[in-house]
Amino acid sequence: MSYNLTKMTRRSAILFVLITSFINVISQVNLNELKRLGISSKNDLSKLGLSKTDIERLKNQYYPDQQKTEKVNILTDTLGPIKNEKTVEVPAKQSKKIKPDSTYGSNIFGESHFVLKSNNDRLIPPSDYVLGTGDRISITIWGATEYNNEFTLDKFGNLSAKLVGRVNLKGKTFEEAKQIIRVRFGKYYNLRSSNISVGLSYSKIISVNVVGEIKKPGTYSVPSVNSAFNILSLSGGTTSKGSLRNIEIRRNGETIGNLDVYKFLNKPANYSQFYLQDGDFIIVKAMQNIVSVSGEVLRNGRFEIKKEETFSDLLEYIGGFSPYANLESINLIRIENNTKSKLTNYNIDELKERSFKVQNGDHYIIQKIKDLVYGKVEIKGAINVPGLYQFKKGDKIYDLVKLSKDVSRDAYLQLGHILRIKSDLSREIIAFNLGEIMKDSASSRNLNLNEFDIVRIYSYSEFEKNGTIKVNGSVNFEGEQDYFEGMTLRDVILRSGGLLNEADKNRIQIERVRFSEDENNPSYVDEFKLNIEKDLGFEIKKYDQINFRTLPEFNFPKTIEIVGEVRFPGVYSLKGKKDKLLDMIERSGGVTNLAFLKGVKIIRQESSLGVIIMDLQKVLVNKDSPYNIRLFSGDKILIPKNKDYVSISGAIGYNLIENKGKNNKISVPYFKGKRAKRYVKKYAGGINKNGNKKEIYVVRANGQIKKSNCLGLISPRVKTGDHIIIPERRTKQTKQKAKIDWNSVIDNWTIKLTGIATLYILVASRSN
Repeated sequence: MSYNLTKMTRRSAILFVLITSFINVISQVNLNELKRLGISSKNDLSKLGLSKTDIERLKNQYYPDQQKTEKVNILTDTLGPIKNEKTVEVPAKQSKKIKPDSTYGSNIFGESHFVLKSNNDRLIPPSDYVLGTGDRISITIWGATEYNNEFTLDKFGNLSAKLVGRVNLKGKTFEEAKQIIRVRFGKYYNLRSSNISVGLSYSKIISVNVVGEIKKPGTYSVPSVNSAFNILSLSGGTTSKGSLRNIEIRRNGETIGNLDVYKFLNKPANYSQFYLQDGDFIIVKAMQNIVSVSGEVLRNGRFEIKKEETFSDLLEYIGGFSPYANLESINLIRIENNTKSKLTNYNIDELKERSFKVQNGDHYIIQKIKDLVYGKVEIKGAINVPGLYQFKKGDKIYDLVKLSKDVSRDAYLQLGHILRIKSDLSREIIAFNLGEIMKDSASSRNLNLNEFDIVRIYSYSEFEKNGTIKVNGSVNFEGEQDYFEGMTLRDVILRSGGLLNEADKNRIQIERVRFSEDENNPSYVDEFKLNIEKDLGFEIKKYDQINFRTLPEFNFPKTIEIVGEVRFPGVYSLKGKKDKLLDMIERSGGVTNLAFLKGVKIIRQESSLGVIIMDLQKVLVNKDSPYNIRLFSGDKILIPKNKDYVSISGAIGYNLIENKGKNNKISVPYFKGKRAKRYVKKYAGGINKNGNKKEIYVVRANGQIKKSNCLGLISPRVKTGDHIIIPERRTKQTKQKAKIDWNSVIDNWTIKLTGIATLYILVASRSN
């Protein structure tokens, strides 16, 4: 033992010396010398034994400001710019970030399509899920026969049940297992008059290796009810280079399946999930064939295509064409002989032929047809129904105005315009007098319309700006309003939707800007205080700000609710800020003879207090009791009925078949003065092997919790309506410390430092 300790101490000392030497050597090396020796990249330093951490330490030492700017250097894959070397700096804020082209389907694993299932979830396995060692099967029979139990498949894949014996389910699908269990149990239980249910209550844990073009490769331990897609989502999904069409599943060195994300995306209902076994590998290779599609399609972007696929397959992935797609001339840019790109035009029928296969690097461009609408004229502005109308040769301005339901009331009749396209495609403006046309449709000023004409009718408001006023405070519609001459306070209230209930009708303030002729004091504000009853006819001026104030101490009615055993349950309004529990009990007619006074609760929303435990019996005896608390808006008072029984649940010996394993709970009559352990022993069959008898506790009807005392020797005394709970024992988890392989540590540092020492000698000899 002493020899080993001495050996370990020596190794630690050597390691310390080597690390110190390494730091000293690094601090003495000049990066300019590195470049002259031909060492200009991370790969060169890696060959000398430096790790990525060592290289990053060098970068941080010699150019710590690199994060602030993007630096352009003549070297590729280098450590970065060398000190005293000229670089071109581009500020990060001004640099343009080029977003890489996304490939169709690449974001599927990052959008919560596949949520990892845990054994805490309600497990509903698919019919093709394969059972194995560690899976836990629950079997329930009800009807003429009652049965409920759970079984964990042993290392041979068997479940062992009394009477039935061993049932081997290893390698069986969940659907097959249900049929086998039904047949075997049917020999011993009457299933003709009973129902049987088979479920998966726990899924075995498997370790799956995810490698290749994956964002977070590694080994993942998950419940086997998760599919390969779930595990890929857990590992972050594929990289931008990873294939989505040929993800391999390997087992014992052989490929047993391939995943195709595109098939899942296009027909998820028909796609069969792939379930894994312990030790399986998911291998994501690089993409092989990439084509791109742009233009008038539902999905633009890049697509991964298999070698045997055709344009018809690609058409399914892009989702089809938009209504404006020009299908008579689709552009294809294809690389020929790895030397040049050539553009060819095809119509849709030619591309849909089965013989037309897509190739790696293809770029399909679908052009847009001309969206010009023919046979139309348009009318805009102060018209009752503005919009597009069918053009008919011979129609005039008057005809179009009548077709659009006449001009509006504020139309400016002295001037209108026609915007017309000339033969050279430029537009000309033609003015007309709309008033004369409306008086006499036979007037020579009633011009003929041309196709594509736009008729513009103006309103008075476009020529005359009357200004605005601003309304604030206790009205239904606050904000800015248009001002018109002769406006009064009554008009403002009507246009604001009326006053709110809390409005102070005796305190309306108007702030008015009064312009002065004094150049040194061009404007100031006058304030008017109005009363709603006397000043409704007060004249408003341009730019006035009208403030409707709120009544002080105004509050809307605040309510509480009483539920349960009172004579008149329901919602009650608080009269003030001092209403207490007893006040509300009296207002609701008092409690009934069935009220359980010690089980009263108050659910309080204010400050998220939750449930307040009460004892109403003490309140009724003494109004000064601490339980006679002040009530707040939103309180809900719950007064339950008397309970003459006690409930027992948890790790009890009594196994109630009727509950089907969901909630093993029984209720028994209440006996005054008895403790919890006596109830458990006498009525619940004692405590089962998983129960923790030291931590038995009781939940009172009002929510109060009573625990056992004296290290669990004295259990709580039980009262009517109480619930006795026996918790299960906690399982201790032990952690194993990983042992340090000092031989490996010393060897790694020796290799690195040997490389650094060699580098240092080269630099020193070069300098001399």
